[in-house]
Amino acid sequence: MYNMLVGYIEDLKDYTISFNDALIELEKETDKVEIINTIFRVAHTIKGNSATMQLNKIKEVMHTMEDILYDIREGSRLMTSELVSVLYSCHDFLEDCISVIVIEHTDVNINTEKLLEKLIRIKNTGLVKLSSEINNDVGISDFDEQGTKEFPFTIIEDMQELIRENMNRGLFLYHISIDLDEDTEMKKIKNVLIFNDIEMQGHIIDARPQKLQQEDMANAVIVFNHLHSDFLVLSEKDRSEICSQLDLDVDIVAYECKGISDRQFADYCDLNKNGHFIQDAIDHINKIKIEALDMRSDYVKNEAIEKILNNFRHISEIIKNSESYYAKMIITKMSDVLNSMDKNNISFDVNDMQAFVFLCTKLAELVEDPSLEVNGNFISQIEDRMMIFVEKYRHERRRIGDLLVEEGIISQEDVKDILELQKKEYSNLKFGQVAVLGKKATADDIINTLLKQNDESVTGKAIDSDDFIRISSQKVDLLVEMLGELSIYHTELEQFTKEELKKTDKTYNLMPKITKSIKGIQELSMSLRMVSVKSMLHKLTRISRETAAELGKKITIVLNGEYTEVDKNTAEKVMDPLMHLVRNAIAHGIEDEATRIARGKSLAGQIKISAASRGGHVFFEVSDDGGGIDKELIYNKANEKGMLEEGKIYAEDEILKFIFHPGFSTQEAINSVSGRGVGMNVVEEEVLRIKGRVEIRNELGKGCSFIIKIPMNLAVLNGTIIELEEERYIIPTLYIKQFLTLEEGNWISLQGEKKAVRIRDSIIPIITGEDITRKKSIYNENHIKEVAIIEFEQKQLALMINKVLGRQEIVAKPLNEDSFRAEIFSGASVLSDGNVTKVFDIEALYKLI
Repeated sequence: MYNMLVGYIEDLKDYTISFNDALIELEKETDKVEIINTIFRVAHTIKGNSATMQLNKIKEVMHTMEDILYDIREGSRLMTSELVSVLYSCHDFLEDCISVIVIEHTDVNINTEKLLEKLIRIKNTGLVKLSSEINNDVGISDFDEQGTKEFPFTIIEDMQELIRENMNRGLFLYHISIDLDEDTEMKKIKNVLIFNDIEMQGHIIDARPQKLQQEDMANAVIVFNHLHSDFLVLSEKDRSEICSQLDLDVDIVAYECKGISDRQFADYCDLNKNGHFIQDAIDHINKIKIEALDMRSDYVKNEAIEKILNNFRHISEIIKNSESYYAKMIITKMSDVLNSMDKNNISFDVNDMQAFVFLCTKLAELVEDPSLEVNGNFISQIEDRMMIFVEKYRHERRRIGDLLVEEGIISQEDVKDILELQKKEYSNLKFGQVAVLGKKATADDIINTLLKQNDESVTGKAIDSDDFIRISSQKVDLLVEMLGELSIYHTELEQFTKEELKKTDKTYNLMPKITKSIKGIQELSMSLRMVSVKSMLHKLTRISRETAAELGKKITIVLNGEYTEVDKNTAEKVMDPLMHLVRNAIAHGIEDEATRIARGKSLAGQIKISAASRGGHVFFEVSDDGGGIDKELIYNKANEKGMLEEGKIYAEDEILKFIFHPGFSTQEAINSVSGRGVGMNVVEEEVLRIKGRVEIRNELGKGCSFIIKIPMNLAVLNGTIIELEEERYIIPTLYIKQFLTLEEGNWISLQGEKKAVRIRDSIIPIITGEDITRKKSIYNENHIKEVAIIEFEQKQLALMINKVLGRQEIVAKPLNEDSFRAEIFSGASVLSDGNVTKVFDIEALYKLI
């Protein structure tokens, strides 16, 4: 039972993330059917799982939520902002449930009263009927359980087309039913009068009974005792206007004015010929199954794809007026897969063919019996098989320019410039090469983006639900640690084979293969620790939304780089700083509406949250289009607190950094969000703990950006071992541009001291052994002639070294904070001889210049 509970909790975590992602999308498009279906499936699945685990309180909440979502899917309820808020409450409820169940293994102590009260109130209210107050495209059913079978009218095809054209022009189609009092006198005359009244409201398409003619009125033989009448009316009037007119007739004891949607009318038009259409669709589906058998052969594949797509187009046309969402979904998604296969020259395997034929069979069943749409088991079979089938083929190699924009490395304008440059001057080069030549991106940026492009392509090639297993993060951490130890032993063995064994020895010759395998395992194991920042960004969206609501501000939220990956531990540690930055951006950055209007801005402020990976680092940026930071206000507050050095002239970036001091705040009034002076101090402290830094970009009156830069935090890296002042150090190879032996003419002296070197046309500052050790060098300055040229963010420095000892894969581990000069090292590694060697933090070295 315990193992089942663990599985339930893990599933619940996954479904909660999916729920949150869908809610974020729902706020952008409240009427998107696929999003609502996703939330419905989440509620349905959690309800079933909770019932199995006897977690009845969760089951009850999900069941009530599912009922409301079912109404929305059926078109009898509209998605409102209140309902979106309640759905967010349901999401928060599930997150709270996870915490409780982990500890208590039951939900009996979870309070669901208030949430259920909200859900039940919404469930019992808010159902709508189609009228002119609701757009016909909503497709809300006004028919009773008999549906279109209660439609009493006969309409010829030409008239059907005319009705459709008028509905497309904005007219409304109504079915008006009227019941007269049994005591109504002169029923013939009443029939004519009612017709006259209805004709005043619109154009009568058909009626039951028909309007009596003048000769019928005078014919005593014709008896007219009808008390019930039905009218099919096209009108531009509001339903309420029609009803108000009917209310005036005292002989009418009951009436109903039903709006008819486009789809409902189309269903009626298909009634008489539906049998023929169904058979036609089934015939096309059978043809598709036969053609699918050719999909394994490259020779006939393209022709087979075209034939299948053509049959799908015929089926789409046949069922275009049907309300069967899943039938249309199967056709759309399988057509997308076929187009992707054709584009990427991919063939079916046997499993694909089986899945394809299975989905075709389900499509045929849906065409024959649309009521299967509400059969949960039937739909689950389709969705499960469809997910596996579509995911396998949906990934296409995206253009590198699009990926660079997504990662925030270049802008759309940069893309245009690069393409123009490529066209005019570098037609023989690829986009990435031109981007580097045009200084729009670095070589590291292009390489990292190409790796992501390749990962996307590989990821999409073979996905099966059985291919996924859950592994605890503790096991992954242990695996990485053990591989780190293995790397050390491997280095020792490699050194031993080079020194002690002959090249003819079998062990010597096996070492390159062993090295390659261990490196591959290391890279794979490190990738297991990497997680997408998507869920982080979505949580920050929630925090933004709640903070804005709390402060009564309107905001829009823009997310970039959702698929950027970062080490799991790093992701957890950076979440709090990002949360503080988001809340501060809304509290301090976004102005009130009156101020924004006066400044010519939109009423809603914009909060932009971005993530990108470049050059071994991950960048998070939180920006707003608010008022920016008033540096004079910061300066005066710092002066008031006695934080200024007497006589010192402060640059703008130095002034802005005062906001990171403990207790510093310019907010006069304290509220639940800001004013206590602890937020920004926490941001800097937390970021420094993970070897990161915070930058501020500010423009008064236009907005402010905070950029957090943190290392990827990968434990295994390629390092170059150098000797400096008789000590060994490691430089991450990624940042080494070249090693040079200097001539006397390379040196540049300032005030008698060698402070820089000239390499070609560049003057590069130097860092000496004394800068690193803070001790007088044991070497004469003329003795050291070799330097490592290090490049970081397009800036260079020259590190003076004694010699290069070698290069190898190393396992970097954190240094103790009290280690000597810990601020310039990112970690340390144990080399093959057992000695601990420190790894330079390249960014920190630049601060020594």
